[in-house]
Amino acid sequence: MKRNFDYVGPAIARLRKERHWTQEDVAMKLWQLGIYMTWQMVANIESCRRVATDIQIYYFAKLFGVSVDSLFQGDSETLPWRERRKESCEQIEFKSNYGVIRSFTVPTSRL
Repeated sequence: MKRNFDYVGPAIARLRKERHWTQEDVAMKLWQLGIYMTWQMVANIESCRRVATDIQIYYFAKLFGVSVDSLFQGDSETLPWRERRKESCEQIEFKSNYGVIRSFTVPTSRL
């Protein structure tokens, strides 16, 4: 069962691979932006074994030059429920102490 945060990791992995960066490259670039991250932490976030915090998500978006929203939007493989009926969905809000707010629809069967 996929949880809401499971969509961020695959998006980060996709963006990293598009740029031909290693997980160590991403960790080093995040460190240069001022956030501590090891390549193991990046690997665990990408494989959904670890939840990215709100500030980490903000810095991932800043590093890749994308919006925070785009990290929650995947392709048809990462968001297979997009084609399903809207009646079985619930609205979820992601709030941050740093001003990042994201509202998205999640199927109730995945909550």
